[in-house]
Amino acid sequence: MTSKEEVARLSWDSSFFGKECGSVELTTEDSLTDELLKSFSQYDFVKLVNENNLSSINTWIGEQTTAYLTDMNVIFSYDLARQPQQVRKQSFSAVCQPLDADNVQELTAVKEMAKSSFTHTRFFNDKKFSREQVEKMYENWVGNAIVDSSKELSVLKEAGVVVGFIVLKKEEAAKQLTIELIAVKKGSRGRGYGSQLMDFSKETAEKNELKRIIVGTQIDNLQGMNLYIKNGFFVNKKRSIYHLWHA
Repeated sequence: MTSKEEVARLSWDSSFFGKECGSVELTTEDSLTDELLKSFSQYDFVKLVNENNLSSINTWIGEQTTAYLTDMNVIFSYDLARQPQQVRKQSFSAVCQPLDADNVQELTAVKEMAKSSFTHTRFFNDKKFSREQVEKMYENWVGNAIVDSSKELSVLKEAGVVVGFIVLKKEEAAKQLTIELIAVKKGSRGRGYGSQLMDFSKETAEKNELKRIIVGTQIDNLQGMNLYIKNGFFVNKKRSIYHLWHA
């Protein structure tokens, strides 16, 4: 039987980490073949995504590989047709607007926030990635979002100071908006800034005539999960993500 899934080479990751990196999404038991298993050896690192968190696939990974769990990922969605934007009673003095890439101070603030905000992710959970590598990766993620025409990096400012940011990716074909990164500065949390950034994502989706918004987080990121639920997002699915190393 031929595997329906194949390992896809991760070009950016391979270049950044200096190792051959691949990724495969496992959706059905039919994909669990010897052919697929052998293909893992072509890479130094493979990300295995159990797309629907099937117990049979988790068992296969545990029995057939040395991969280990690094992330229980929860995907939330917001359907704009069913859940129209609601006007909040609370008014905010902070303003959300696209980042001015020429503003070195703002860009530096966002990069510093990115380096320290995503400590629940699989990259931080896997100690084979150094802290310096992961921080640099998120810093580069922010920089790449500025030059990618499909993405929008916006900052939330209070009295001229950056207190949060959000990276949105527009997928016109799927009529979907993905929240890639969202963060609020330490010391500024608990003031409603996260909800204001979520409102901004809804406004962006409506403006671009997109049908839904998608965002993922880790199951142990309770603060993030509470933020999405509070803002009308529903759990779409759960995924388990494993890392397999050969180097």
